[in-house]
Amino acid sequence: MSRLAKFSKNIQSESAYCIAAWPGMGQVAYSAVQYLIAKLGAEEFCSLDASKYFYPGGVQINRGIAHMGCAPDNKFYYWQDK
Repeated sequence: MSRLAKFSKNIQSESAYCIAAWPGMGQVAYSAVQYLIAKLGAEEFCSLDASKYFYPGGVQINRGIAHMGCAPDNKFYYWQDK
């Protein structure tokens, strides 16, 4: 049996905010969060294997063969203001 959440670090905080983004039209929200992660130097602390909860939204064609689309990455990052 696999675990849904895999923690690489234990984070403790009395005050925290969560910013969530998923790829969508134009990838605007996703790109903004990727920018924040890079600019702040945020570190990944948890990932979710939620592949069994997503239905493929399309297919990918590789060398003429159709493959089911991949489930999105589900990663959590943290950054602590000094």
